[in-house]
Amino acid sequence: MPKSLWKERYDHIADFEELLAEHGTVILKFFLHITKVEQEQRLLDREKEPETAWKLNPTTGRSANTGTITPRPTKTQSPGPRQARSVDGVPANSKWYRDFVIAQSIVAALRDHKENWKDKLDEMGRSGRAGLEAMRRARRGEEREEKGQVIAASVSRQNAMENTADGPRSESPGDKLD
Repeated sequence: MPKSLWKERYDHIADFEELLAEHGTVILKFFLHITKVEQEQRLLDREKEPETAWKLNPTTGRSANTGTITPRPTKTQSPGPRQARSVDGVPANSKWYRDFVIAQSIVAALRDHKENWKDKLDEMGRSGRAGLEAMRRARRGEEREEKGQVIAASVSRQNAMENTADGPRSESPGDKLD
């Protein structure tokens, strides 16, 4: 693959990482190191299994000239003014050990952010509860307003029924002020 294509790809990766970092994303990068012997064994195992044989490609991991396993590039960013993010090399012959090492790295990296995130979550919780309470108060106000309209409508209907074809209802002697 031409160096110009690799450089372009690294630049795209670096731009994406920069975008993520600007928005507070914690970026961890790992280089999973699998020995040549283990790579060869995994390819042979894959070839034997019908469920995974479809993934094989005649050039998978092999140099066209030598037939040996070609290590993947370990460079993680193109040179430039950007701050380089480190890549942790992880022995990956054993999947359980690989997972263990990566999990420990993630926990260690996130531990530094725990208090800041806890404070932010508490603030978001307070804000969310305040918004919820405001919404509930507004609903209660609407319900009271609706109940008031229902009561007023009910009184109007009663008055209308009392003032039917018989004429207005008779007033009691105390209603007249002469």
